[in-house]
Amino acid sequence: MLSALTFGETLKQLREGAGFTQEELAAKLAVNSRTLRKWERPPANRRQQRPPSRYDTLRLLQLFAGWLSPSTAQRWAEQAGYRLTRKEVAELFPHFAAPSPVQSPILPGFYQTRPAEEAAAVARLQNSALVLWGIGGGGKSTLAARTAELLQNAFSDGVIWLELGQTVQMKALQEQLANSAAIFLGDGDETARAGTLRAALQEKRCLLVLDDVWDAQDLAPLLVTGGMSRALITTRDARIADLYALPRLEIGAMQPDEALGLLRQWRDSTPSQALNALARQAGFLPLALSLLGARLREGDSPETLLRLLRQPIAGALDMDAPQTRRESLTLCFELSYAPLKPQMQRRFAALGVFENRFTPDSAAALLKIDADEARQSLRHLHRLALLNRFEETYQLHPLLRNYARQKLTQSPRQAQRVHAR
Repeated sequence: MLSALTFGETLKQLREGAGFTQEELAAKLAVNSRTLRKWERPPANRRQQRPPSRYDTLRLLQLFAGWLSPSTAQRWAEQAGYRLTRKEVAELFPHFAAPSPVQSPILPGFYQTRPAEEAAAVARLQNSALVLWGIGGGGKSTLAARTAELLQNAFSDGVIWLELGQTVQMKALQEQLANSAAIFLGDGDETARAGTLRAALQEKRCLLVLDDVWDAQDLAPLLVTGGMSRALITTRDARIADLYALPRLEIGAMQPDEALGLLRQWRDSTPSQALNALARQAGFLPLALSLLGARLREGDSPETLLRLLRQPIAGALDMDAPQTRRESLTLCFELSYAPLKPQMQRRFAALGVFENRFTPDSAAALLKIDADEARQSLRHLHRLALLNRFEETYQLHPLLRNYARQKLTQSPRQAQRVHAR
């Protein structure tokens, strides 16, 4: 692999692969053969190795562009002491001029920064893969999206986002990863394909986000460690980090001032005391806070929401306990679902059959409505923080997906109609 070779070793490999002698290549570059030999000096003589100038490095890259990818060209230039500009890469590889993929979800319109967690995630990803773990609804996926946004320019080959979940179709995920990263996967079993992906990604500058990992075994065919790419993993199981000897960062509830800042973005006119009480009753969980914030924007008073949250299921328990936080999430789901009109409730429940992202056209086909009406319904649910949006596609948070499926099973007739489609 290129990353294991010096500049001179790579040059020699490319020269011989193209069928040039040192004298022939020197003539093409208008340099003397002695200079070329200095460029190719073996590792044992690195102190005497003399890298070419930036001008000569660019000429070499132009000559051997057909043997290189943009990532390997950038790596080779760095070995000579130079960093290629985007313009230079585009000129060297016009057929790669299409922008690199950025597949992370769009951050919520009212995103509240979490400076400590963001800084820690960015710092740790400089050197290795990273596992974000914590309770469901704690904001792991949102923090992963924010981290991807902050590091986007550092990964010239793009950000690739895969959601695993409880039911994993590994072949489809490997193909999705290969297509996103422009990797030829070829034939072979899961293990062979994993090796192909790993080797190719080590030579690329990708940020691979593996979201909502449930089973540690599902990571092996997708995980890349070492090289120039990085993996960012979200999970509720802290043991996954230990099994793969990866650093982990616990993502828990928000700090009180962060929770207050998030609610203020939804409704700034509400007194701080009422918002603080609401945030505490919601367990300071970002998902619960977003749902409550959407209800505040729709006109519900904090006093009404607070009264409904103080149901017996949660009111007598310690709001710092994880079990109580999960129950507070369930109450927030109910507070968001109950005000929906019956037709919109049925549509929300039906969307729970989608395992991953879906388009408005897919939703229209499922719900048996026209595309425009489907888009209006999806926009409405997104406004209420019941759906996440990825450009032109939508997705349910895993916890909300499970909640929607519970609502669907509570209506057997609707469930039969949906699953028959």
